[in-house]
Amino acid sequence: MNSENSQQPGVPDLSQQQVRLDEATADRLGKLRSMPIDLSGLQRAVRAQIAEAGVVQTRWRSFWAWQQRPMRAIAASIIIFLAVAGAMLYSSGRPAIASVAQIVQLHEDLVSGRVAATSVQTIEEANRVLASESSDAPSLPNVPDDHQMACCMRTIQNKKVACLLLKGESEPVTLTVANAADMHMPAVPSVTHGGAIYYLQAVGSLNMVMEQRQDKWLCLIGRISSDRLIAIAQGLHF
Repeated sequence: MNSENSQQPGVPDLSQQQVRLDEATADRLGKLRSMPIDLSGLQRAVRAQIAEAGVVQTRWRSFWAWQQRPMRAIAASIIIFLAVAGAMLYSSGRPAIASVAQIVQLHEDLVSGRVAATSVQTIEEANRVLASESSDAPSLPNVPDDHQMACCMRTIQNKKVACLLLKGESEPVTLTVANAADMHMPAVPSVTHGGAIYYLQAVGSLNMVMEQRQDKWLCLIGRISSDRLIAIAQGLHF
């Protein structure tokens, strides 16, 4: 009697068939491994897609930047305008502090002729000259008639001042007049003479005497004594 595992005649051996199928599959896979694969077409397609995406992104960035540029320019212009306007309002609305260095420079420029000044015979003529230069020029006080005079309009920290060069002392003296509302006294020592307060400052051989008289700010500067400058100031009358 045959065993149960013996193959019957006419019935295919399944194990042998599986073996042959595996061998054929392995053979085909081996041939596929050895076959060259052309990926150039795929690479070109991928690169084209990447390039197109980059172009789209660049165009979008350019468009966005172009849209933002006018807005940034407008915002910057508004900020600059507000800053300038605020500075102008702030400076124009506040009194200037009499700068000692500026007054000294102004005196030296007038004495040396670096600043043009108009020769005048009387204070009335000087005031007419100054009024022709500026409608709101501060008026000059009367001075002794024994002085040769020349006048001009200048500015100290954007505040208008009337200047009068006096040539009657041992050294030239410059009288500067401004509206009291436009000028503060610097922090310098002061003395009182005849009920008036005079603020004193010395710069090298130059002496300065400043006074606030009603609605006017006055400054006398020259290479003469402070006492003589005070005496000149006491002789000034509006």
